[in-house]
Amino acid sequence: MKTEYLGYKITYFEDDDEFRANIDGVRKKSGSLKSLKKQIDNILNPKVKFKRVPCFFYDHWSSFTGGFITSIAENRYGSQEVWTINSKKQRSKNRVGNCFLDTKDNRLKIEQHKSLKERTEELQKKTDAIMESMETYKIKTDE
Repeated sequence: MKTEYLGYKITYFEDDDEFRANIDGVRKKSGSLKSLKKQIDNILNPKVKFKRVPCFFYDHWSSFTGGFITSIAENRYGSQEVWTINSKKQRSKNRVGNCFLDTKDNRLKIEQHKSLKERTEELQKKTDAIMESMETYKIKTDE
């Protein structure tokens, strides 16, 4: 029995009960046709192992948390996304725009961001206190 898969000839050898193919000078063999086809797929499309990338994630609570990008996610909704894992080993999907590389420069910028955010909160408290201290119009009632 002979067949062809992605341009490679596969032959079944009944005496050995195995399928064989010569793939770019390398002889491959397997006990099943499906397995040999998978070997051909792996040669033509080798899986590239993704090296974890240390990052900081900016979340919807406006804070930065450390973790790693573990792989590229499928782009389904037009926004590039990656799979991430945080320090608590929780896996989630994040938009690329919310993932900041763990570099010396970015660490300094995160500290600046935190400082400015604290100052903003202090100023907000002061503006709230001023508003609370102001005299407001009071409706007079006939009682």
